Amino acid sequence: SEILSRIKNLDFKNKKGIYNYITDISNEKELYSSAMRPHDDIKWLYLLPNNPNPLLGQFVAVNFKKSKLPFTDTTRNMLNILKGLYEIWNRPDYGEATYLIIAIAFLCSDKTARELSAELWIKTNSENTINNNLLGKVLGRLEHQEYGTLKRFTDLIMSNMFNISKKHNKNLLIVLDNMVSEMNDVPIKGVKKLLELFNELKVQFPDDEISQYTQQKLRVWKEVKSLKNLVNKILD
Repeated sequence: SEILSRIKNLDFKNKKGIYNYITDISNEKELYSSAMRPHDDIKWLYLLPNNPNPLLGQFVAVNFKKSKLPFTDTTRNMLNILKGLYEIWNRPDYGEATYLIIAIAFLCSDKTARELSAELWIKTNSENTINNNLLGKVLGRLEHQEYGTLKRFTDLIMSNMFNISKKHNKNLLIVLDNMVSEMNDVPIKGVKKLLELFNELKVQFPDDEISQYTQQKLRVWKEVKSLKNLVNKILD
């Protein structure tokens, strides 16, 4: 969508980068301090089970200019929001800000938040209530300019998300396919491990075709000597 496409051009080293993205979603004109306090977030989520987007958009705008959680209250808010989403999640068509929360949690500095986001992903895939295409695209747009350390995500995959079930692996392949397609033409640190996981999943599902956009990206990355053999395996 038009809103999602804007993430790619953000400069996350600029403190207003992620804020400007979210203000496009929420049509806010000024940066307000978050009025949410730990436990208030849960109450608001329960009041908005079918449309948490406005709440989550405002929360991200204020707190997530960088992947490092800035304050203790921010960490508590993030953990509570992930727990709340685990309880209320009931449909795949939540808005982009909701998927942005999961993507940020995958990449953020807090280990518990990463683990909770993985649990949410596992549950929603079991219940067929998550859009893995959109989640992958949001992740790719964030990492287009290396919003967070990619190793956090690949470590999370290996420890919490890989080999849960055949169904989960198949959906994880969808996430990585869409993620890679949106990343920068210049591979960031940690891409090799991401591609190793991608290749393992592709071997499990040889009949699943990866998108033409991902194929194009891989051909660009193939020019990097350290990635050439791995890319050839994926494309074969």
